Amino acid sequence: MLLDEQKFLFALGDSIYNFRTNKGYSQEKLAELTGLHRTYISDIERGAKNVTVKKIALICSALNVSLSTLFQEVDKRYESK
Repeated sequence: MLLDEQKFLFALGDSIYNFRTNKGYSQEKLAELTGLHRTYISDIERGAKNVTVKKIALICSALNVSLSTLFQEVDKRYESK
């Protein structure tokens, strides 16, 4: 099975959005914690950026979520769409 890149990016962005909002963080707060720009966070959450693993790890650290937990959520969302 080939990976549908856009579907994956949407699942990743949706998962990050979910973890961020569950923490009660705004995009501005997450941007502040990661050193990334707020619009970059927005682009990631909308599935508009093909983000690097390094930046995903940075976001996970700021959200206090392990990479494995994030990718388990991504996998669930990817498979359900």
